[in-house]
Amino acid sequence: MQALAERPPYVRFEKRSREVRGGPETTGMPSYVDENWVIVVSPGSKDEFESVADDWFSRKAGDVKAGRFRADWLHAFQQAYTMWKNDEEPPVMGTHISLWPGITPSQFKTLRDLRVLTIEDVAAMNENTLSRVGMGSRSLKDRATAFLESAKNAVPAEKLVALAAERDELKTQLLRLEAQVKGLTNQIAASGLGAKL
Repeated sequence: MQALAERPPYVRFEKRSREVRGGPETTGMPSYVDENWVIVVSPGSKDEFESVADDWFSRKAGDVKAGRFRADWLHAFQQAYTMWKNDEEPPVMGTHISLWPGITPSQFKTLRDLRVLTIEDVAAMNENTLSRVGMGSRSLKDRATAFLESAKNAVPAEKLVALAAERDELKTQLLRLEAQVKGLTNQIAASGLGAKL
């Protein structure tokens, strides 16, 4: 299982206004421009890093070239940024905890507040995050690990359908054989051979 530090950080985007001073037409009134900002949070952390989005993406591209940041993470963040600019909901990397049937509403809220948003993040919680989640955190981590393992080893749907069809065919054959045995038993009893045996 991945360590929490090996999970990608969470990013969200906001549009903020910035005051522009001076310019070709100085009217004495402040003017503003809109800028896209990125807010970055590591899973299980409350610390946020904020930057102008374009500047952050430029720095991360340099970090990828230097081997300090994963290229697949940067690509996913760029896709999320494009989706955000198009008013679409960006996906999380992993299985969102809202899709986990084994979580209570209070656990969901606690994890969400700690920005542990995927089942993979729960399974990878470190000691610091476990202590911040509180009582039952180790059990929650173990359940997340078991859930992911069972999902990884799950039987594909096509195979389940094939097995169900095979089961139904075997049931039909069994009913047919039971009817034949009952018919033969009745014939034997009617002919009087059963009393001689």
